[in-house]
Amino acid sequence: MSRRINLEYSSYELSNGLKVYVQPDHRSPVISYQTWVGAGSANDPSHRTGMAHLFEHLMFKGTQRMPEGEFDRRIEEMGGRTNAATWLDWTQFYVDTPSRCFETVLGLEFDRIANLTIDPESLETEREVILNERGERVDDDPDGLMAERLWHMAFGDHPYGQPTIGWQEHIESITVQDCHDFYRSWYRPEQIMIVVAGDIEPDIAFRAIDDTYSQLERRQDTVPDLTDPVHPKHHKSDKVAITTGGERVLIGLQAPPGTEADSPTLEVLNEILFAGDSSHMERTLVTESEVAAAVYGFVPTLCKASLYEVGIDCRPGRTANEALAIFDGVLEEVSLNGLTEKDLLKARNRIETRLYRELQTAQSRAQALGYWGVVAGNPGHIFERAERLGQVGLDDLHSSINRYLQQGARVVVQGTPVGGEAQ
Repeated sequence: MSRRINLEYSSYELSNGLKVYVQPDHRSPVISYQTWVGAGSANDPSHRTGMAHLFEHLMFKGTQRMPEGEFDRRIEEMGGRTNAATWLDWTQFYVDTPSRCFETVLGLEFDRIANLTIDPESLETEREVILNERGERVDDDPDGLMAERLWHMAFGDHPYGQPTIGWQEHIESITVQDCHDFYRSWYRPEQIMIVVAGDIEPDIAFRAIDDTYSQLERRQDTVPDLTDPVHPKHHKSDKVAITTGGERVLIGLQAPPGTEADSPTLEVLNEILFAGDSSHMERTLVTESEVAAAVYGFVPTLCKASLYEVGIDCRPGRTANEALAIFDGVLEEVSLNGLTEKDLLKARNRIETRLYRELQTAQSRAQALGYWGVVAGNPGHIFERAERLGQVGLDDLHSSINRYLQQGARVVVQGTPVGGEAQ
């Protein structure tokens, strides 16, 4: 990057292993208080997928001290907002409020970490909500259905091959005891990270968090390490029936862990290939050939190796096979003829602009530190990644094209409109 990111933060670790990161910024009287748990859907029991996502829901239920709905009501009274998210490597909870409410938020967040109530009624309520969510976002949604099929084809029974929302039969089978076991195993101080960004002094935040969270006891047992996924050795393909007007194709290519040097290289390459009307894929697939209505590329940054995901939505009357042929043609062209310094500079500038824009709010700064704190074990990895993004050269891009986009086996899912041929 042409300018080094300035995101100063302080760190502290409690005696029980809980980690705290504070990023002060006094420009506005607000804070984002985030709790990151090092347990995502990749940490679900193999016979109970969906547990991490279930806890994203359960954490908004009642505690031993606070009835259901009180948490949301208190946050709303402060003029704040709260939400949560789950993916493969993590679960995140955030509260954005005026900075004067810090101690109140601290008490509320500690209460649900330490005293969550898990009872049959709460479980059944959230089970029904999640089953409906699965129906809307996966079973009845072409994008969700195809993505689920793609990752499962690629990684099978490895945790990265299991859907974050969980398989329906597993969701239906989760018991209260399953919930207690997961809560005890993962919602423990060694797996928790508190990140506070905004209008607060680090020493004040550290002292208050230590006084409160030090009540949690460190566990002596350890959690299992996540094994490395194995990418397919050969090409795989499948078809699914979808409710759209045109065919779709989803391609899974090999992607390295988010902490490896090749990951930012792929991010730059993806920017060149897919970002904007003048990008290679957009221009060729959408503008010139008019085979596709839309294209996208997505490079995940996960703890382990994963999938570089490419999606192509075909225009009515055009086929996924046509789109795949053009896609391969573009890859062959850039492999043979290379990319230009102009391509590289434009991509770097776009990424840099986006990165600075995404760090403008307390919430986004806390999220950046929390995310890399879980994925890399070091919130400061955001600086290392930014540095690497600015060092990517044309030789790096050419090497990544050959290694990840051409040589490795790919996984392909074709979506065929209902009434067409599907398996």
